[in-house]
Amino acid sequence: TDKSLGLLHTLIGTVPDNYKWATKLMGVDGTINQGISEMEGVVNRSGNKAELKNVKKETLFLLTFLHINLINDNDALINYLKEVQAEKGPLMDFAHASLLKETGKTNDAILLLEQKPKSLESFPYLKFMLGEMKLARMDEDADKHLASFAASFKGNSYKKAAYQKLAWHALLVRSDVATYRSYISKIDGIGNTMIDEDKAAQRESESEIQPNTVLLKARLQFDGGFYKEALKTLIASNSKSFTTEDERLEFSYRLARIHHELKNLQQAIDYYRLTIEKGSDSKRYFAANSSLMLGMIYEKQGLMEAARTSFEACSSFNNSEYRNSINQKAKAGILRLKP
Repeated sequence: TDKSLGLLHTLIGTVPDNYKWATKLMGVDGTINQGISEMEGVVNRSGNKAELKNVKKETLFLLTFLHINLINDNDALINYLKEVQAEKGPLMDFAHASLLKETGKTNDAILLLEQKPKSLESFPYLKFMLGEMKLARMDEDADKHLASFAASFKGNSYKKAAYQKLAWHALLVRSDVATYRSYISKIDGIGNTMIDEDKAAQRESESEIQPNTVLLKARLQFDGGFYKEALKTLIASNSKSFTTEDERLEFSYRLARIHHELKNLQQAIDYYRLTIEKGSDSKRYFAANSSLMLGMIYEKQGLMEAARTSFEACSSFNNSEYRNSINQKAKAGILRLKP
């Protein structure tokens, strides 16, 4: 009961203010902290009790992804890592690999999944995840995992994203523009656009604009946790590599994100502010997410009013990309700041 109530209270806590009428109508209420506390209580009370083993595993899984997606607490992730790595099964391999990646240990996450062939076969998304991480490392064989996912997964989510990443592999690892275009041309006829990654893949397919290879490589390296490699990719480029306003905006945004993860906070703040200044009217997500990241930096520094202002600003941008997820994380940030 506490596991289910905890999840419910956490999700209710992220409901935007303009939809609060619905939760009031249903007579339900809750906060993120309340829900997390209830689920952590389940893990602590379960201990090594055999009869509660499955409940503990499910709760650990839920806590892992709530923290990754909603809560700015890396210390908690490290604590969950110790619990998760002691468990077995495809779901726990998923959570374990996600935690390793989120805490900057992508090489370890890749090694873990490569050693779990049975989990990959029973949980096809792990193939997508492995291919995605190997692509971030620019591995030659990253495409085989993505292609295997696309062929074996019977659902519709992540199908478009898989073909997009196959196209990126052809472009970045093999310098094969023809194969890139072939994969991109297939996106429109597969899967659906229920999730942000598939929406992004569909937009690239419809735009018929080949991505800037410097920015794309740096982005994938960053997303995979290879921060120093991403910085080298950007530093090695020159101004002629970026010919449009969107590309120049993304360049400052990528520098901000990399410096943020490398703990160069003043440089990160400067580049986030520059991105917001230059991209406030853009439909790309760079300015909105820069505001979210600034809020997280200020929150960590104890500058609560500055953090609140940054979180509240997220919904004021014109971004059509990742709007829901950015605004949900900003909402979670605002709730964390409440006394």
